[in-house]
Amino acid sequence: MSTEILERTNPNEPSFYEPDAFPRGLNRKVVESISHIKNEPGWLTEFRLQALDTFEAKPMPTWGFIPQFNIDLENYVHYVGANKKKKKSWDEVDPDVLESFERLGIPEHERRYLAGLEAMNDSETVYANVKKELEELGIIFCDIDTAIQQYPELVQRYLGSVVTPDDNKFAALNSAVFSGGSFAYCPKGVKTPMPLQAYFKVTAASSGQYERTLLIADEGAEIVYSEGCTSLQDAGTNFHTAVVELVALD
Repeated sequence: MSTEILERTNPNEPSFYEPDAFPRGLNRKVVESISHIKNEPGWLTEFRLQALDTFEAKPMPTWGFIPQFNIDLENYVHYVGANKKKKKSWDEVDPDVLESFERLGIPEHERRYLAGLEAMNDSETVYANVKKELEELGIIFCDIDTAIQQYPELVQRYLGSVVTPDDNKFAALNSAVFSGGSFAYCPKGVKTPMPLQAYFKVTAASSGQYERTLLIADEGAEIVYSEGCTSLQDAGTNFHTAVVELVALD
């Protein structure tokens, strides 16, 4: 792993959180650095690196509008940190970040009602709230990075089980560099008492956002979940590749 990259991506250094502080381009050193920053277990680092190999081996898809664009991922920054601790209340979120989510049309009364509301600014979650009611029901709802640290067995078992890295080139890309996103587990016979929601925003120019959502409903369980994504009008050219995996156990 590159010492230069690790020095520049030390989360204790404010310069890292500037969009240009993380090196542009996509290679093994970049992927290893993302995993290092997040203090991920070895199995996940290997998962990322194998996905990178798959990404490099697969041709560019020909479906949709992709052939019309000249996508050069070497010009993008694939990880942008937020330099902010997770917030437990809307009142703690920075006004400029909060304003951008207000533009999404989330009314104040709905925000305070939602069981879980997670908002990701660029690559990192800046706000997360889980109500006691969910915890009492045994429902887990958090960002994917927290789940990797606190529920590694669940993540390791089901990550990539629905959308495998070799599904397509962009699934492999997400698997290699994903950061942020939602995780939910609903135990047997339990239904979420209210919707779980997540909102993602891109603010840094020439950056990629790769959230990964993993929802697991155990036998007879039911999860109601929605998410949305937006970007600033002056954010320039961005690249957004998300993966959502829905696991229904029976």
